Amino acid sequence: MSYRLPAETRSFAFGGPEGDLFGAATVWDGGFCSSFGAPTAVEGSEPDEEWRLAGAGFELTFAPVGEAAELELADAGITARYQLARVHGTMMADGNERALDCAGELGTRVGALDSKRFDTVRAISAWFGEQNGFALLAARPRRARGHDADIVAGVLFESGVPVPISESRISTTFTAGGSLARVGLELWLGEDDGDDADQYARRAAAEATGLAAVCGDPPLRAELLRWHMQGRAGLGVHDLVRAR
Repeated sequence: MSYRLPAETRSFAFGGPEGDLFGAATVWDGGFCSSFGAPTAVEGSEPDEEWRLAGAGFELTFAPVGEAAELELADAGITARYQLARVHGTMMADGNERALDCAGELGTRVGALDSKRFDTVRAISAWFGEQNGFALLAARPRRARGHDADIVAGVLFESGVPVPISESRISTTFTAGGSLARVGLELWLGEDDGDDADQYARRAAAEATGLAAVCGDPPLRAELLRWHMQGRAGLGVHDLVRAR
């Protein structure tokens, strides 16, 4: 199958750790990949405006919360922006229209992955309510076998403010069928400059919910995850795009 990686995408994700309504969608010019239905109306792209996503059985508004964070993988030709959000609207579930009011996130990704040098690009993100979360952007060089070869950019959101992550370690576990089962992270902030607060890793762990947005052109899979970090429970997304 032939395909073209989208040069620009917008991503939407939402849900509360205690609720049963959550999902993720990625949209681009001429296509989409969604866990909850086909978007027919998409509005918004700037960090200071509300975004809207609507389709058969859902109408959702994403109101940005806090500051937006910019991430760049210059060697891979990819940049991204992430922002936490408050999500409200309606959604069909089990044949009934349900009101939705929960936390979530917004993202954009721009650039065509250099497929001669890189095999995959992945985005790993989470939100713990409206003020706290993280986002990582990673690309894997061709012929690399593990995460230790990935180039990674990341940010931690603390009280709505983005804090750069200086070093990230990612581990993933997959089922026998090839779907994601678990993700583990170690995140370091700042430099080794004697500041004791930055000399230990923030650790996070997640398990797959079994809900995913999957499409074949391009080959994209966005897994919904339940995250645990520093005593907090949250939700997030593991978004993987293969260059071939």
